[in-house]
Amino acid sequence: MKFNIKKFVIILVCVTAGSFMISGTILYATGGISAVSIKTTQIIKSEAFDAGNVNKVVIKTVDTDISIIPVVDKKISADFYGNARTNLTGSLPDLKTDFNDGVLTIEVSYPVTVTLGLINLSRLNLDIYIPDNFSKEIACSSVSGDLETRRFRLESFTFNSTSGN
Repeated sequence: MKFNIKKFVIILVCVTAGSFMISGTILYATGGISAVSIKTTQIIKSEAFDAGNVNKVVIKTVDTDISIIPVVDKKISADFYGNARTNLTGSLPDLKTDFNDGVLTIEVSYPVTVTLGLINLSRLNLDIYIPDNFSKEIACSSVSGDLETRRFRLESFTFNSTSGN
């Protein structure tokens, strides 16, 4: 068996050139490796719903602290705020709400990124204001976030957490 050096060198050069092209594309798409390209953006978003038709409140978050606060009001409102550091433009977490068949879903959604990019989210908060006479059901699900709640008299309260308090 004869080892062909010329063929081996051509393959090695092609792999090296391909690797440099892929890394250049990734650096271009993510804004480079410089700390100058990382921007801090303040996030402030609010939504409000009439509590009269709500039978269940579902809250889903990732890396966001949740506070469920009783208020003397007839509305359920959600305030999502905090700072996000990222080098991906337009790729910030967002507050999504949906009301369907008596179920109010409040969710913090994160962008799906195809490229390798730095997203360092810090100090994100979701405050949920619920009427103090609300007695139906609240279900919370959180990953890497904490939950703070105050006194409610509810039919059902569930909280699922991964790596949070």
